[in-house]
Amino acid sequence: MNDRVPTFLKNIGDSIDFTLKNEHITASLILTFSAIDCMASLIKPEGQKKVTGDDFQGWVEKYMEADQDQSYQYQGIDLWGARCGLVHRYSPHSDISERGECKIFQYHDGGNHKYDSSISENVIMISAPRLIRDFYEAMDMFLKDLEDEKLRDMANHRVPTLFQIMPYKE
Repeated sequence: MNDRVPTFLKNIGDSIDFTLKNEHITASLILTFSAIDCMASLIKPEGQKKVTGDDFQGWVEKYMEADQDQSYQYQGIDLWGARCGLVHRYSPHSDISERGECKIFQYHDGGNHKYDSSISENVIMISAPRLIRDFYEAMDMFLKDLEDEKLRDMANHRVPTLFQIMPYKE
């Protein structure tokens, strides 16, 4: 992550890094999906109260990129299905995957995503560290887009609504 990262995003990144370094991969993935929700919420359409699956998927489609040599390239619907399964069921399966609308992510701690449609069209072996690294790169691209005054103003207006730990002195 770079030096331009606002405090609340640095806190998310630090939490992801801490859980990953301490081999709490599931927690790091849940935090990563939550962070994508957060990014999407900062730029959701004006007047929209909640971030939606479409907002999440749009953010993924715009910012998440895997290296070209990876056998799997991110699709918004696949990450949305993975997020729903992990966050709501603590499972690789979600309502979306059960309807056959997205691929199913199985996770590993290695370096590359593994996808071979001749073995399974629906299952992808996702490298958790690579997914997280790709999220950080996506966040950097997002922060560059926030240099646009209109987008920055929209995001800044929403930052106070995000979760924060406040200093407390008795």
